[in-house]
Amino acid sequence: GMLIGEGHFSKSQTALKQAANVSKEVKDVGTLGLSLSVLGWSMFVNGQFEDAYSTATEMETIGKERNDPRFLNWGLTSHFRNLLAMNKTDQVQGLLPAFEAYMEEYWGSMYNSDKVASVGMLIKMHLANDDLTAVTELVQKYQSTVELVMKPCTQLIEFGGCVGVIEGLIAVVGAEQQQQKTDDTNDDSKESNSSAAAADQPKTKREILQTALDSFDKYAETYPILHARANYLRGLAILAMADYSNNSTTTTEQQQQQEETEKSAIASFREAISWARRFSLDHEEDLVTFHELANAIYALPIETKVFDRQDAGTKGIDAEAVIKKYKTLLEDLNYNISSSDETNNNNNTVVDVVEEEMEKWRTIVSCTCQNLLQIWGSSNPNINTAARSLEQRICSSTPTTLLLPDNNNNDDNNGNTNNSMSKDELTILSLCIAKCEKMRKEAIIADS
Repeated sequence: GMLIGEGHFSKSQTALKQAANVSKEVKDVGTLGLSLSVLGWSMFVNGQFEDAYSTATEMETIGKERNDPRFLNWGLTSHFRNLLAMNKTDQVQGLLPAFEAYMEEYWGSMYNSDKVASVGMLIKMHLANDDLTAVTELVQKYQSTVELVMKPCTQLIEFGGCVGVIEGLIAVVGAEQQQQKTDDTNDDSKESNSSAAAADQPKTKREILQTALDSFDKYAETYPILHARANYLRGLAILAMADYSNNSTTTTEQQQQQEETEKSAIASFREAISWARRFSLDHEEDLVTFHELANAIYALPIETKVFDRQDAGTKGIDAEAVIKKYKTLLEDLNYNISSSDETNNNNNTVVDVVEEEMEKWRTIVSCTCQNLLQIWGSSNPNINTAARSLEQRICSSTPTTLLLPDNNNNDDNNGNTNNSMSKDELTILSLCIAKCEKMRKEAIIADS
């Protein structure tokens, strides 16, 4: 994901194709699905929509051959996403019944990222059809899902859904602004009453949109290739949220406000182009090229964004976030154990349960590391070293000493410096945490 996020598309796709081929040879269906899915995403964010569509077809074919709903669903959602990107609305409509059936069947067990992706794609489909009424209805129907974009995404695969939801919010807010211009309801008493009522109301779509844009900016800090789209969306939102309806201003003042608004939007669009050129994302620049302000946007030369990671150690992955998730996971395990045994005064029983839970965690880590060694060990020395090192760190530790390295260069009781985790180790650790969280969620669903 980080290779893709920094624009190393050729390198990432070569590695993912190799992983997929090896997975087929060793019949590792899980890794095969993951490899093909991420490969499709690498192609999608790079504008290789036809190639990504072909990858979706391969996943669908595997799903039919194995009667595996996972591959069938991956193929379906990827087909839907790439057809939208290629503006093949007729074919998208043909997939709509299957897509809606997929949502209905799996909605209750979907991860939040999958819910955002599904709603975002439906919104984009209706936007492509200029059906603002349907977009507005979706935003209302799935408001709790829409509000999820108010928090920064953490995975690259959340990109498409998040963009779709934000574009839907921009369209709805823009329509509300246009309606406000034509409504003669701005007298002082009504404005005062609405302000008083607003204190007890949930967040408005405008507020959700503003927060979502800020969160998307943070998302792009983790995956720099997304800066182009972040600035493009910001430009669209600036225009959509502009308010020229204040009756106390003169025509001249309103014109000045509009000019300032367009100036700010143009600055965001130019920034989007600058980032798009840095990563050779022609399809991202095309979004701006066909905008009605294109002449003003291109009136002056646009320099390519200068971007280079200065620290090669752990930059490219949010080390602080991984550390926080890891510590939270361990604390949560202990909390759950304590809660279930709060009436049990037998300390030995509690210790046994703690060790049982920790053993499950160590098994996840060991299996993940061994799987990576099997697939990559002979061809990628960095992954080889990282997988062995992480397995040694965690699987040889006890619950009391199982701590992530801090940033204080402190030695542990064994005299070892614990602040030397590499980017690859942190990446593998993040994968292990995700697997553990998934297994725990599935266990909760099964118990209920």
